[in-house]
Amino acid sequence: MYRAVDRKSGITVGLKLYRRTMLNDMERHQIAREIWLHIQLNHPSIIALYAAWKDKDYIYLVLEWAPEVGCGLVTLCCSLTRCCANHYVQWVLCVLAVLR
Repeated sequence: MYRAVDRKSGITVGLKLYRRTMLNDMERHQIAREIWLHIQLNHPSIIALYAAWKDKDYIYLVLEWAPEVGCGLVTLCCSLTRCCANHYVQWVLCVLAVLR
């Protein structure tokens, strides 16, 4: 994931690149599914997909920039308070409800 800035709007975005020659059929299918799912989802807890395209060398995905999430992963490195854990679990359940 790369950080990029749109030249026209000045908006910071995440740029995900996949080298097409390095992908097997299953990985291509998973990327197509990722794009298909993103197109259908619109929720504040899910990183938005702004655009996707391919050329002869790469597949490009332009995503909402969320530096506090760290490339879509939440890492827990210490014990949580009950309130913080409750908030985190509610967030995960909300995302799962949207995906269901």
